[in-house]
Amino acid sequence: MLGGTFDPLHMGHLVMAEVARDRCDLDEVLFVPSGVPPHKDADIVSAGRDRYIMALLATLTHPQFSVDRTDLDRTGPSFTVDTLSHLRNEFKECQCYFIMGADSLLDLPNWHQPDRLLRENEIIVASRPGWRLEAAERILGSLYTEHRDRIHIIEIPGIDLSSREIRSKIARGESVRYLVPDLVLSYIDEHGLYR
Repeated sequence: MLGGTFDPLHMGHLVMAEVARDRCDLDEVLFVPSGVPPHKDADIVSAGRDRYIMALLATLTHPQFSVDRTDLDRTGPSFTVDTLSHLRNEFKECQCYFIMGADSLLDLPNWHQPDRLLRENEIIVASRPGWRLEAAERILGSLYTEHRDRIHIIEIPGIDLSSREIRSKIARGESVRYLVPDLVLSYIDEHGLYR
């Protein structure tokens, strides 16, 4: 599972998912757009319908990528630990992993129930070239030492992209071609998103 606001889903998300799928021999990567992201102002996040459709369009041509509406269909904040618990129950016969970026791992102490999240789940952390595990060990402290066997680090190509940067570029009238999939770009243009 790869969760996120996906506002919009961009090439960095897709590269991270594909490298994790390939290196960890995953059968499928499930993209889960958050419903009500607890760490973001709900008023500035695009409608769940738009984010869901953009995720569908971004993953359409990959046979091992799919999109799940779990968080979009629930009420209240989208806490990752609850989403993972729900998906593990839904896919009982599967070995499930949660994919996150190294920046998210460093922020994990600020998440809802981080100890439970690490205790109950296998985590794939996509790091960038030059990223140092020592930083995670220092910042996470006992969270890391108690759960290190459940944290799997993989290195992905250094693609420095963020959804915030893409939204800003669009608002300024700059091109985001090749930063998002073509179908996502067409949807953004057609619906006047981020203007």
